[in-house]
Amino acid sequence: SNSVTNVYQYNDGAASWATKTSFPSSSSGLEGTYVFVLNGYGYSISGIQFGSPWTSSSYQYNDSANAWLTKTSFSTSAYAGGSFVINGYGYCIGGENSASAIISSNYQYNDSANTWATKTNLPTTLYFQGSFSLSSYGYSISGASPSQTSVVYQYN
Repeated sequence: SNSVTNVYQYNDGAASWATKTSFPSSSSGLEGTYVFVLNGYGYSISGIQFGSPWTSSSYQYNDSANAWLTKTSFSTSAYAGGSFVINGYGYCIGGENSASAIISSNYQYNDSANTWATKTNLPTTLYFQGSFSLSSYGYSISGASPSQTSVVYQYN
């Protein structure tokens, strides 16, 4: 299969899709990127370029301008981790790094300073997990480590 750089916006009221500015990752899309919405912008962090090496690139999508901006690179090259937003910061947790190691890392993104900070790691290595935020907490659910797990972690 081929990765693509197409970006589409769904309009629920019109039940239709619109084509937006293509994703800026060279000539191919990214697999397993960390994604979150923070302060009205969409973010795509790190991942594997289809048919190419790993990347630590970070991008911000501005819907009103229909444009992508390159932001400070992620602290590592990784993919298939979880992400969430709490208390005005984006978080990227776990995943697999470019050395093919499953990681327990926890990185916090500050969009006003455009910086990354290392935070308390997950209690175990974890990737392909579900994640979300609720009531000022971040959650990591299930995933693999390297076998499947049903553990739920809460971060604050």
